[in-house]
Amino acid sequence: MEYDSDEFEKIKTENVTLKQDLENLNQQLHECKKNVRLLQAVQIECQNEIDLLQSEEIKQKQKYQEIIKQLEQNIHSMRASHNEEKLAFENVITKMEEKNERMQLELEVFKESDSNTTNFVGDTSLLIKEILYEPPEVYENQELKKTLTQLQEANEILQKKVEAYEAEIEDLKECYACAKNDLKEANITNQFLNDEVCGLKTEIDTIKNQPLNQGSKGNSLFAEVDDRRVYLQDKIDKMKASYVAKTQENAQLKHTAHQLQLENMRLLEKWKSDVEEKDDDQHGIIVALKSRVDTLEKIIEKYKKELSEKPIVISSNSFEELEYYSLTLNEKNKELQALKEEMNSKSLQRFMLSSELRESNEEKRKWRLEAMSKQHELELLKKELSKETEGGNTKPVEKREKLSFITLARKEGSRSSAESKKEIVCENKLEDSVKRLTLTERSPEIHGTSLDLSDEQKVFYVLFSYLYNFVILCCRIPHL
Repeated sequence: MEYDSDEFEKIKTENVTLKQDLENLNQQLHECKKNVRLLQAVQIECQNEIDLLQSEEIKQKQKYQEIIKQLEQNIHSMRASHNEEKLAFENVITKMEEKNERMQLELEVFKESDSNTTNFVGDTSLLIKEILYEPPEVYENQELKKTLTQLQEANEILQKKVEAYEAEIEDLKECYACAKNDLKEANITNQFLNDEVCGLKTEIDTIKNQPLNQGSKGNSLFAEVDDRRVYLQDKIDKMKASYVAKTQENAQLKHTAHQLQLENMRLLEKWKSDVEEKDDDQHGIIVALKSRVDTLEKIIEKYKKELSEKPIVISSNSFEELEYYSLTLNEKNKELQALKEEMNSKSLQRFMLSSELRESNEEKRKWRLEAMSKQHELELLKKELSKETEGGNTKPVEKREKLSFITLARKEGSRSSAESKKEIVCENKLEDSVKRLTLTERSPEIHGTSLDLSDEQKVFYVLFSYLYNFVILCCRIPHL
C-alpha cells in the first residue's frame, strides 16, 4: 500500500508539472498567434506600399516616355532649324562672295582711274556709276546666255530620251517581226493539219471499203461479218485510247500555257514597278539639282536688288580707304574660299549619295530578277523530277519545250537592250532546230530514214508541234 501511495504522489506531481508546462505552452501559443496577426498586418501594409510604389513607377515611366517623345520632337525641330540656318548661311556666303567679286572689280576700275580722280570737279558719283555699273543690255545678255545653256542641257536630255525610245521601238519591231513569223508558221502548220485530217479521212474510208483479210474463219457471210465486227471494235478501242491520251496531253499543255501567261503578267508588273523605281530615283536627283539652282537664282536676284538700291559714294581720300578695303577683302576672300570649299564638298557628298542610292536600287532590281529566274528554273526541275518519278521517261519534245521556257525566264531576269537581241537570235536558232526535228518526225522518208510510224503517232507529233508553236506565241505576244 505504501508503494501505491508513493507512486500516486509521483503521478500527482508529474500531473502538476505537466499542467504548468501546458499553461506555459498555451501562453507561448497565444503570443505566437499575436505575432502572426501582427506580421499579417505588417504584410498587408507592405503589400499596399508595394502597390503604391508600382503605380508610382508606372506613372513615372509614362512621364519619362512622354518626355522622351517631346525631346525627340525637339531634336527633329532643331535639326530642321539647323538645316534652315545652314541654308541661310550658304546664302550669306554666296552673297558675300559675289559682293567680294564686285568690290574687286571696283578696285581694279579705281586703280586704273586713280590718276584721273583728282581732276574731277563737282559730284563724281554719276561718273563712277557710269564706269562701274554695266548697262542693262549686258545683264540681259548674261541672262539670255544662262537660259541658252539651260535649254541646251534640256535639249541634250531630250535627245538621250529620244535615242532610248528609238532603241525600244527597234526592239519592239523585232519582236513584232518574230511574232509575225510565228503566226505565219502557225498558219502553215494549220494547213498541214487540215491536209493530214483530209488524208486520215480518206484512209478511214479506204479501210472501211477494204476487202476481208485472207485469214478469215470461213467463206460464209456470218464469218465475214464477225471478222469485220472484231476488226472495227479493235480499231475503235485503239482510237478511244489515243483520243483520251491526246485530251490529257492537251489539258496539260493548256495548263502550262496558262501558268506561263500568269508568270509573264507577273514579270510585266515587276518590270513596271522597276521602271517606276528608276523614275523615282531620277526624280530625286533632279529635285536636288533644281533646289540648288533655285537657291542660286534667288541669291543672284537679291544681289541685283541690293546693287540697284545702294549707290556707291567715295570720299576724296579714297586711295587709303581702298587699300584698307583691299586688305580686308583679301582676308574675307580666304574665309569665303574655305566656306565655299566646304559647301561644295557637302553638295558633292549629297549628290554622290543620291547617285549611289540609284545604283544600289538598280543592282537590287537585277539581283531580284535573277533570283526570280533561278526560282522558276527550280520549279521546272521539280516538275520534271515529279513527272519522271510518277510515270516513266518524258518525251524529248517536252524537254525541248522546257529548255525554251528556261531561256525565256532567264531572258526576262537579265534583260538589256544589247543582250536581248543576241538572246532572241539564239532562241530563233533553237526554235528552227526544234522545227526541223518535228519535220523529220512528220515526214521521215524525206531525209532518207524509214521510220515505221503509225498513223496515230504521226497525228500526235503534228498536234504536239502545233501546240508548241502556240505556247511560244502566247509567251511572246505580251512583250509587245
